[in-house]
Amino acid sequence: MQRTLLRLQSSLSPLLAPLGWAYAAILRHRERAFATGSRDSWQPPIPTISVGNISWGGTGKTPLVAWLARRALDAGRTPAILTRGYNAVPPSPHYLASPDNLPMHVGDEPLMLCRALPGARVVVDPDRTRAGQWAIETLRPDLFILDDGFSHLAVRRDLDLVLLTPDDLGRHWNRAIPAGPWREGQAALERATAFLVRCDEDKIPDLGPLAQRRLGVLNKPVFTFTLLPQGLSPVSLRRIATPPPPGTRYILASATGNPASVYATATAYMGREPMKHLVFPDHHNFTSADWLNISVSARSWEAEAVLCTEKDAAKLAPFADETVWALTVTPAFGPALIGQGDFITWWEEQAGRLLGLG
Repeated sequence: MQRTLLRLQSSLSPLLAPLGWAYAAILRHRERAFATGSRDSWQPPIPTISVGNISWGGTGKTPLVAWLARRALDAGRTPAILTRGYNAVPPSPHYLASPDNLPMHVGDEPLMLCRALPGARVVVDPDRTRAGQWAIETLRPDLFILDDGFSHLAVRRDLDLVLLTPDDLGRHWNRAIPAGPWREGQAALERATAFLVRCDEDKIPDLGPLAQRRLGVLNKPVFTFTLLPQGLSPVSLRRIATPPPPGTRYILASATGNPASVYATATAYMGREPMKHLVFPDHHNFTSADWLNISVSARSWEAEAVLCTEKDAAKLAPFADETVWALTVTPAFGPALIGQGDFITWWEEQAGRLLGLG
C-alpha cells in the first residue's frame, strides 16, 4: 500500500506540488504559533528527548528509542516513553502498557518496547502532554523519551533527534504531503538537534556530499546508523523450538513502513533471501485468516521457518506455531556525515551535559 502510494505521488508530483507547499506553509504557521506562545506547550520538569522523523514510513525510530531507554536504565535512571500507540484503543487515557497487554489496547510498538525494556515506563496516549503530566504525578520518572515526537510540538524537549533515509535527502527532499511523504517542509528541520541517516555502510561515501548540500547550512551533526540483526526469538505462545540456523529455507512476513529494509536485514542474517516475502500494510492487525495465508505460503514454498519483525510478533503470537521467529535488531552507528566522531560519542557528551547520564 505504501509503495503504491509513493509511486502514485511520484507520478502526480507536478500536479500535487502546490498542495504540498500549501500544507507545509500551514504546518510552518503552526510551528510559529507554538514558538511564540500563541499555542500552549508544556515544559516537562525532567529532561526530555524526542525521536522522530520528517516523513512517514519506517526509519528505525522504535529501535533507537529502545537503545536510548536501555542506556538510561543501565545508568540507573527511570525513563518513561510517551507514545501515541498507533491504532491502539487503550482501556483508559494515559494507559501504562504492560507485557501482557493485548496489541489492540496499546499498539504493536509500545508492546514491543515494554517487553524489551523491563524497568521502563511506556505510557500510551495520543495527548502526550496529558500523558507526561500524569506520569510525573504517578510514576516519578526522571527522563522522558517522546516516540515519534518531532511534529508533536505541544511538549517541549531538550534534544530533538530526527531520523532520515537516503531518499529523504534525495528524491523525497522537501516533498510534503500530498506531493510526497514529508509531514512538514524543509524549514522544520531547523528544530533538530541532530540527524541520524539510516543507511548501509557502503552508501555512506555517496551520502556525504548530498548531506552537506541538504543539511550543511543548518550546522547540526549528521550521523549514520543501520539496524544490525541480533538473533531470533520465538513468537509462538505455546512451545519453544530451536532457532533456525542461517541457510534455512524460510519465508518472510512483515507489516512495516519499510519492507525493503526488513527484506535486506533478514537476508543478511539468514545468509539467503526469503523464498517469499508477504508484505502487509504498516501496523496491520494480523488475523487468523492472515495466519492461514502465511502458513499455506510456507508449506507451498517448502519453507522450514517463518520470519517476522519484533513489532509484528506481538500481533502474530496468538496464531503462530513454533516455526515462526522474530528477527531482533539493534542500532549500529557509523561515522558522521557532518561533524566529528559518531553518535555514541556525541550522545555520551549530551547525556552528561544535559541529562546527568554520564
